[in-house]
Amino acid sequence: MQRAPAKDRERKVWAVGDVSWVVGKEAVHRAAEGTEALGKIVAEPVLPVEAGTHISDEVAALPAWKRVYTLTGETVTAPRDYRSGLTPPTS
Repeated sequence: MQRAPAKDRERKVWAVGDVSWVVGKEAVHRAAEGTEALGKIVAEPVLPVEAGTHISDEVAALPAWKRVYTLTGETVTAPRDYRSGLTPPTS
């Protein structure tokens, strides 16, 4: 977990991170659940972040549905950056 000031320096934001070799289903769920748990005890926004070397094909849409940011290599993808119109993944 990392607490960092937002750009305006007036608002605090927490990031809950999980690092895996491959961003897979379990890892995305862990990041989302950690965010939910921390969000219940802090009064500031909490962002889920999952990092890995790449995202497995079978869960490519899951980070968007779970609203998890991903970091692969030097690329950060926000949930809104994923293509719209994706079919909801099965859990």
